[in-house]
Amino acid sequence: MPRMSQQREREVVVVENQEYINAETQTNSEESPSRKWDKMKLAYDFTVPYFQWIYFISKVYILWIVIHYMSVQLYVKHCVPSSLWGFITSPILVSSPHCKAMRWILHTGANTIDNMWNTIGVWFSAKLMQIN
Repeated sequence: MPRMSQQREREVVVVENQEYINAETQTNSEESPSRKWDKMKLAYDFTVPYFQWIYFISKVYILWIVIHYMSVQLYVKHCVPSSLWGFITSPILVSSPHCKAMRWILHTGANTIDNMWNTIGVWFSAKLMQIN
C-alpha cells in the first residue's frame, strides 16, 4: 500500500452536474494543466448560456429593426406617394388594409425599439448600482 505522502489526493467538487478538481487540496504550488483546463471548462459552462440568451434576444431586436425599416419605406412608396396624384389618392390609400398593416408594424416596431433601449439603459444602470 503506498504511503499518503506519495499519493496525490484530490477532492472532487460537483458543480451543475460537472466534476471539477478543488484547488485547495492540490499539494503543488503550480496548477497542473488538467486543473487549468477544469477552470476554463467551468468558465465556459458558466458563460455560454448567457451568450446564447444575448444572441437570441439580439436576433429578435434586429428582426424588429429590419421589419420597421422596411415597413416605413414601403409605406411611403405605396400609401403616400410623393406626387400630386399621390396627394389626391392618399386619403383613400391610407385606409386600405395593406397600409393599415404597415402602420401597425411601424408603430409596434418603434415601440419595441424604444423598449429595447429602455431595457438596455435600466440593465446598465443596475450594473452600475451594483459596483458601488
